[in-house]
Amino acid sequence: MKINKNELAKAVKAVSLVAKGDKCTNIEISASAFSPNELALRACNGKAEAKARVSVTCESEGITPDNFQKISVDAAKFGTLLRTIDGKNIAVTVADGKLSVASGDGENTSGASIKTSEVFPPEPPEDNTTEKVWFPLADFRNALRSAARAANTEETTRPALASVRISVNEKGAACFTGCDSRRIIAVEKTARLAPVHNIPQEGLSALVPIGFVPTILAMFDGGETGEISLWFAKGALTLENAETGRVLRIPMLDKPYPNFDCLFAPEYDATITVSSADLEDAMKRLNISSKDMFPRVRIVVKDKLVRADVEIDDFSANIAFGVKKRSGEDVDEKTLLVNPVYIIDVLSAVTSETVEIKYFRKNEGMPILIESEADKVKGLVMLMRAN
Repeated sequence: MKINKNELAKAVKAVSLVAKGDKCTNIEISASAFSPNELALRACNGKAEAKARVSVTCESEGITPDNFQKISVDAAKFGTLLRTIDGKNIAVTVADGKLSVASGDGENTSGASIKTSEVFPPEPPEDNTTEKVWFPLADFRNALRSAARAANTEETTRPALASVRISVNEKGAACFTGCDSRRIIAVEKTARLAPVHNIPQEGLSALVPIGFVPTILAMFDGGETGEISLWFAKGALTLENAETGRVLRIPMLDKPYPNFDCLFAPEYDATITVSSADLEDAMKRLNISSKDMFPRVRIVVKDKLVRADVEIDDFSANIAFGVKKRSGEDVDEKTLLVNPVYIIDVLSAVTSETVEIKYFRKNEGMPILIESEADKVKGLVMLMRAN
């Protein structure tokens, strides 16, 4: 069979994301059940399962489960094998217990092979699937990546915080939430629902362990357009991009997620609108200037001006920029002490030119809200203590 090398390499790289650890480092290769001109690749490590499909051209009528038995090859060795072969299109042969790859025309031919194996974990049992929803792939990736910035990667006492919550209600309104008890990032998106669905009144919810987020982003790497579908099931979440045949099934945390929605105040008595670029630039520059393990930037709001500054030992720096709009009662000055990294994380999900910073004038210690209504992004950031 002949295969486009780049397409095969991408598929192998995708499923190899879960072919790690001591459970199973192999990739299963079989005939696709969808087309006689496709190979199906699968990896499973006992926790997660990844699948991909790649188109092939056969000299015979095509590959089927009858004429192409399942084989298993070491994922790392297979990836290395592909990197050693030149050429856009490669020839793959399975014979005598070996998978061989070659490329070249005429006498210009190079090739290599690795042993195959029949040892591979069985298909995981099917869970009780509830409903399936769809997101534009780009929207899904951006929302997941942004919310993951606020998830706690070192949480042990509250494991639910070491996850990203994806929730979808019966109208298709979805929210991606990450929180580490010091800040919250919530990104709202719209899911496409099936014409006939039975989403419960309380909606669908999945807690994606933070450790699987890089795998999801790499598996669905943005090189594809179209949609990504999510199957919500008991104890598992299945993600699929139908255009590439990539499927990832991961376990979900079975823990209650804290009700952080109540922390978003319905109203704030002071709001300023500033340039997203100005705010992000100030936070990045002052964060670099700060040598503290827990950087602190003082934001001072006065009239139509914002001044951000940092002062550590004998070092100080400050940046000022304008306020585009202000609402609420005027006060002489308001000081907000924040961790600039948290502000930067919220702004990473923002594409609009401006954001609103909302706060309470008198309630010291209350978190501030950074919001982009155009992007449907909200970031709740706890203020830091002065000493």
